[in-house]
Amino acid sequence: HAVDTPVKWTGPPVPSAGPAEAEEPFMIAQAKTVFHGFPLFPWEGEEWTGPQMLEVVQAALRDLRMDPKKGMPDTHKLSSAQAMVHMRWACADILPTPLFAFLLRLFEGPEMDLGQACDQFLTRILKGCKDSVYCSIAHPIPKAYDEVSDSRLTGAALFLRLFLLRFAKRFPPQHGFVNPTVDDAAVRSKLVEDVGDGFQSWEFMRATVDHPAAIVIRLNNKGLKAMNAVAQPNSWRAINHFYEFAITEPSVELSGHPSIFIIDLGKVSMGQYNKTNITAAAAQLQAAMFHPEPFSAFVVAHAPSIFQFGFSIAKFFLTESARDKFIILNGSASAHFHKNMGIPLEKLPVAVGGTSTTETLLSVRELLSLTTQQRAVDAHFRITGGGGGGAGGAMGHRPDGGGVGGALTRVGDSATGELMLGTTPSTSEGAAEVEFGRSNTMGEVVTLQGKLAELKGKLDEALSSKQGGEGGRQGPAVKAVMMAQTWLMTLLIFLLTVLVMLLIKRGGSFYHVDGMSTGTH
Repeated sequence: HAVDTPVKWTGPPVPSAGPAEAEEPFMIAQAKTVFHGFPLFPWEGEEWTGPQMLEVVQAALRDLRMDPKKGMPDTHKLSSAQAMVHMRWACADILPTPLFAFLLRLFEGPEMDLGQACDQFLTRILKGCKDSVYCSIAHPIPKAYDEVSDSRLTGAALFLRLFLLRFAKRFPPQHGFVNPTVDDAAVRSKLVEDVGDGFQSWEFMRATVDHPAAIVIRLNNKGLKAMNAVAQPNSWRAINHFYEFAITEPSVELSGHPSIFIIDLGKVSMGQYNKTNITAAAAQLQAAMFHPEPFSAFVVAHAPSIFQFGFSIAKFFLTESARDKFIILNGSASAHFHKNMGIPLEKLPVAVGGTSTTETLLSVRELLSLTTQQRAVDAHFRITGGGGGGAGGAMGHRPDGGGVGGALTRVGDSATGELMLGTTPSTSEGAAEVEFGRSNTMGEVVTLQGKLAELKGKLDEALSSKQGGEGGRQGPAVKAVMMAQTWLMTLLIFLLTVLVMLLIKRGGSFYHVDGMSTGTH
């Protein structure tokens, strides 16, 4: 893409290499680290990622701050086409880089034209940031870090730059985009051993021409306890692999539908919805935020009636897009596939309520043996020349850093603002916002977390009063009411925890800066 009037960027360039494991561990067991007032998550170390994030934010406050007098207007008030023009201007130095080209092949499909892929990817980022390209953060550093958590204030241009830092760490260009620490066959085998049967309830549905990819959790009492017992950060690393699978499955190229996350509660007894289990499950899911969220819906199958009642209350705390994204069913997930997506039951595996006995789901062991980015790696180096990365012992290391020449650039239509070249169903306005995840701002997360804290307080109060000295003087009717209230509060906490950890992913949607999430949270 050639951009006619690019914004001058004085911050760090797009990474041409990621850090070695010896320089910065891929992931640590600490949930959050504060680095010069800037919260870092387990995969954002203080040695490489953190310092560069600070530099990027500081440069963005200089170069990307909203200022109509400098030609940087509030693009939220412009048309989508005009906002895209500004997005290209603000990211002109990013568009022709090898890292961004590989990113497009990974997220939009290995064989897709890069011009179309770029339009689709940037459109999702803009949707997630409410069509705001430039920073409207009002305060200087360090207070600015608090506002960076709001994706609309941050703006899509900064959002993308922060995401690329973490992306380079996960898919290092100098190793052919195959991470020696994460993707090595021996490392994967060790991870399988470490998690054991902890994710026995998790299975994975490949994308086909008939249906999208899906993460399928058929939870039962044993599976819930096993998942909560997996040590961190092994659990976080495994779940991030699960997300990668869903993201890199070529749903757009096949069925045209983005991926789905299914949780089947049919075999979980009511007694498991307690504070201990909920807190433990939330801790396991809190680091499942490394990639842009690809799920078009979160389907809760075989939900108890009281769970559905709880959601009818909790949904008032959500945005419209978030409400639409959660599908609560009293039956199997097939209702969503069949009724909402028009997919015949005979085209769906039995595991999700279909009737096909020929299609099976992948197990955790099978999935963790895959290098999910391999198709994108192969396509990237086939098109650009040079040897690609591999999941073997040598990891396909390329001395030239996997660099790419002019073949990756395309004189595009950035000046005209033409966005979608061959729009697919998954990139329509509604689906784009859903794929990006979140009408996804930290502001929503803070609101939900506040409600969650409030509900926890009420639950603690209810439990204390029920278990306290006055409990013996309460009649059966009062005790029954209190028990019902306790169950309801517990279910609401469970629901909001899932919303925060899976839907909003505890931060922004594309990158975590401040505790938010940077395109990957």
